[in-house]
Amino acid sequence: MNKLSPFFYDIISRISGQAFDPLWPEKLPFIIRGAFFILLFIVGFYLFYRSRWGKESSLRRMLWVCGGILFSLIAIKFAIFHFVKDYIPDRLIFYVLPSPRAESILWFAAPLIIFAIFLKYRKKIEALPRHQFLGALYLTFILFALSVAGIREGVQSIIDPFTRTFWEYSGYLPFVKNAHDFLGQYTLLNPQIATHMVTHPPGYILFLYFFYKIFSAGLPGLVIALVSSVGLILWPLYYFWKESLGEETARRALQIFIFVPSVVMFTATSMESFFMAVVWLAIISCFLGWKKGNWLALVSGLGMAGALFSNYLFLLLGPFFVWLIWYSLKISANRLKTLLGILYSILAFTLFFVLLERWSGYSIIDNFFVARLANQSAVRSNFESVGKYFVYLFMSLTDFALYLGIPFLCLFFTDTVGSWKKSALWFKVGVAIMAFFLIIGVFQGETARLWLFLTPFFVLGNPYLYNREKESEFNAFLAITVFQIIVIQTLFFTYW
Repeated sequence: MNKLSPFFYDIISRISGQAFDPLWPEKLPFIIRGAFFILLFIVGFYLFYRSRWGKESSLRRMLWVCGGILFSLIAIKFAIFHFVKDYIPDRLIFYVLPSPRAESILWFAAPLIIFAIFLKYRKKIEALPRHQFLGALYLTFILFALSVAGIREGVQSIIDPFTRTFWEYSGYLPFVKNAHDFLGQYTLLNPQIATHMVTHPPGYILFLYFFYKIFSAGLPGLVIALVSSVGLILWPLYYFWKESLGEETARRALQIFIFVPSVVMFTATSMESFFMAVVWLAIISCFLGWKKGNWLALVSGLGMAGALFSNYLFLLLGPFFVWLIWYSLKISANRLKTLLGILYSILAFTLFFVLLERWSGYSIIDNFFVARLANQSAVRSNFESVGKYFVYLFMSLTDFALYLGIPFLCLFFTDTVGSWKKSALWFKVGVAIMAFFLIIGVFQGETARLWLFLTPFFVLGNPYLYNREKESEFNAFLAITVFQIIVIQTLFFTYW
């Protein structure tokens, strides 16, 4: 080793955020390879973008503004991580840990190839008949989400969250003999069960158990099952947006949705994506079922029960569903049918938990108080001080907003008043829910995954993108969004 080596290694460790890690020398090859891949990608993307959209000044400006914001945030995040390590600094701006890594050029190239194919045939895909269009988006969504998750370490990084058996739901799967006994003993298992399960109802683990036992799925199989199941939400979203906003808007909104950074980066790595799918099954079936007074009202009740059975966070959506009842009655052509639909939903929701308790002995109410006590002992209050409250508010807002996509934010704030006036009602409802969550001070960052269920509201925040005459703008918007995903995924460990 020459005299420059210690200095050289020290510089790399500090720049890459690994100076506090005693194992950083072992990570050096991955750091260098990841940095090399991302440098090639940045240069290649710039050349591609310039050749494709460089002639339009507004699109050139969008690239420079979004790129400038992205790399400024990256520099700030690396600096914070280097100088301060603690719960709050780790979650400031967005919750990621600086750790450049990409082990294989094939895994690094996979999401780029998938997106390039989609972009090349996007107009043809958009013009396909309904179910062929949805099928093409579904396949793109699954392959892109899995390939992005595999950028860092291939299959290992895809299954990584499921390998943390001490913390996560997968940790208890081998001990579930059958659903009946597991549910009956669930509240008695605390704190013996995997740590993260203590503060949640058993819905997530039963979803995984279904695939684990019936299909003998290993960890890769569970990830594929999760992504494939979540992707099915594209069909209900299509019908919901089509009913509310029209065919053209629905098709454009879905194409944006499958490339939203938080949706892509957490669908394969967090069970919150499953919660997003169940919540939106409930919302959509409520809206359509109450409006038409048909069997979907019963589905909505089961959807709401499934959402609560998965995560107590659903309780915070209570005000939204009260508003949805009022709104459904307001626009209803037959209020009696709508009222009956609402009653059907309440009946199905109530029967689900009554019959579940009769069958297994599991009480969602008893479980709630056990989980609440566990959460209070594990998480400190946001109201310890005024400063702490606003720090957590800032963390939650920035984490969620940045994972919606920097291009999304740039376009919206370019003409904030115009975007707000022209945006769909559902976007404004999403903003109201987000504001409510921020005010009540329940969340402490990590909202990119915790608020995944809000993303379908915010997809509708840039109305001019739905104009078919804005083809170049739409494609450039998607390209810069994917650029953000690849850069963040390679330079940072997203943890979830």
